[in-house]
Amino acid sequence: ELESSDGHNDTMLDPEQRIWGFETNFGGLAEIALVKSNQLMPKPKHLSWEEAAAPGLVNSTAYRQLVSRNGAGMKQGDNVLIWGASGGLGSYATQFALAGGANPICVVSSPEKAEICRKMGAEAVIDRNAEGYRFWKDERTQDPREWKRFGKRIREFTGGEDIDIVFEHPGRETFGASVYVTRKGGTITTCASTSGYMH
Repeated sequence: ELESSDGHNDTMLDPEQRIWGFETNFGGLAEIALVKSNQLMPKPKHLSWEEAAAPGLVNSTAYRQLVSRNGAGMKQGDNVLIWGASGGLGSYATQFALAGGANPICVVSSPEKAEICRKMGAEAVIDRNAEGYRFWKDERTQDPREWKRFGKRIREFTGGEDIDIVFEHPGRETFGASVYVTRKGGTITTCASTSGYMH
């Protein structure tokens, strides 16, 4: 039971909070898992199991990173850089930014993914592959010139302003650029580090 006062407003802050099946042996990645009744909800009949699982995971993660009191506390007018903006986490982050009156700057890796963002209503979309961004010169050396080029491109979408909030999850590949383009006093929210945690 998560009973610590540290977690009363946000259970993720409880010192006993663990990721089931990853940090515990409760079978979170098995066919049968031990769960609490408040964690159960009916699966909509029109969704596959994978489709039904996505909102509970990526929607809540994106909300916590961008909107919640323990995340970025996004507000109207914020410039929000969203990596992987057409994927699971990124598409929810894009929708939260649009619904909250923020200005999402969506980073994607193909014209097809850029179109997904535009269909959601995003206007500022950067195809990082088409524009050839390479933030690392080699395995050990980042390239600040690429950060500057990226920052200049972002400012074209923001009227010359730097980023207020970065929705970061790629990790090693992008973290240096994220730090560089964020305004002084801005916020970087992160999870996953899917491209590596050695930033």
